[in-house]
Amino acid sequence: MRFRLTSGRSVSYSVRGTGLPIALLHPIGLCGDFWEPVVERLASDYRLLAIDLPGHGDSDVSAGAYTLDGIAGDCLEMLGVLTGPSIVVGCSMGSAVAQSMVVKDAGMVKAAVFANGSGPRTGGRTDVLEQRAALAERGMTNIVDDNIDRWFSKSFAASHPDVVAKVSGWLLNGDPTVHAWGWRALAGRTDAYAKIRVPVLTIAGSEDASASPASVKALADVLPDARYVELAGAGHMAPIEQADAFVAAVRSFLKDVGL
Repeated sequence: MRFRLTSGRSVSYSVRGTGLPIALLHPIGLCGDFWEPVVERLASDYRLLAIDLPGHGDSDVSAGAYTLDGIAGDCLEMLGVLTGPSIVVGCSMGSAVAQSMVVKDAGMVKAAVFANGSGPRTGGRTDVLEQRAALAERGMTNIVDDNIDRWFSKSFAASHPDVVAKVSGWLLNGDPTVHAWGWRALAGRTDAYAKIRVPVLTIAGSEDASASPASVKALADVLPDARYVELAGAGHMAPIEQADAFVAAVRSFLKDVGL
């Protein structure tokens, strides 16, 4: 399905299930289909809205480089029309977008899950993100191997080559310019943790080489109302690698907060 923003751009999304709405925001370079394992497990009790972020999947590319705040605005516009106040679940870059959504309009977010998303910045992080952006601009083949190595735990990659191939395919089909914009958007992230007052669950993977458990725990520690869960053995793609454990953590959290 497609949603026409007031900007004129079109955003692709899918909807499945019934119940309280949950908006799902994927990592950089991927698409809403990333969430299929989670959708399968939650659709019996929730209405799942999986969004293709700007320039990803089948969504239109913006006229110029986007920011996390701009993506958050697009997603909030969609929720305002399609679902109303919702639970927001983001992984990696999707986690950063979800944080921006809460800051921009907490009334549209009932609760949030920030999965595999880094906490407060440490020195040199933005330089690394700029290097990734520059590599992407030279072609997606330059970034696939590095991303895959950082995103999957070694045991999962070895035992699930079909899943790794699917994620690699999504990356290779992506727009190099859009991918570079994504890294620069993350580099330009502005944190406003004190404004995130909705209930939050942060999820880390013990084997995550991109957003370490320590960084995700640091995120939980600076938020006013947050819980921390670490999935043993999971890498950066925790919703794919350990969908059962991921969904169990989300269900437990939503039950605790009355959702």
